[in-house]
Amino acid sequence: MKRNQEGFTLIELVMVIVILGILAAVAIPKFANLTNQAHISAEDGVIGGLRSGVYTYSVNEMASGNGQVYPTDPFDGLDQTPTGYTSTAPTPAGNDTWGFNSTNNYVYHQRSDASKYYWSYSSSTGTIGTRSTSAP
Repeated sequence: MKRNQEGFTLIELVMVIVILGILAAVAIPKFANLTNQAHISAEDGVIGGLRSGVYTYSVNEMASGNGQVYPTDPFDGLDQTPTGYTSTAPTPAGNDTWGFNSTNNYVYHQRSDASKYYWSYSSSTGTIGTRSTSAP
């Protein structure tokens, strides 16, 4: 009596595991950077909103006859501030914080991993600079 055995051999199973390992080794580094790219996109959205808010604030001031006046704090030009906005110093690590330093005129974002990013702001021209890892 001959038994009909079906299934995979050990070599076939090992080869599948090796191929899956190679695919994982290639895919994981590509996905690891997605979190940082998502943070950058979210920050770009907030900064874009700030630029738009500053412009709208200026247009409203000109329409009121006040000339071209920009807000001292760029967050004043927004109808709604971003989650985590504070007008004081950044909070301890673990908290996502947005704010404005009125002494040195820069917008900052402290991510929940404690990394900080800065954008210069000029209230005389209404311009917001580019992202930097050090305070302007």
